[in-house]
Amino acid sequence: MHKEPIYTVKEDDTFEKAVHILSQHHFKQLPVLDAQDKVRGIISRGDINNNLIKLLSQK
Repeated sequence: MHKEPIYTVKEDDTFEKAVHILSQHHFKQLPVLDAQDKVRGIISRGDINNNLIKLLSQK
């Protein structure tokens, strides 16, 4: 039985790591896990876009 890997990020992972996973695998959302591997939330492409806009507008 072939199982596909499940991609996630941890709460303390970098913004860049989330961007890399989302763009490399063409995902729209990623689960965010805490230190005990419990789902704490979801990060989406929209979240990434909003943060990029904020970062760019600060310059």
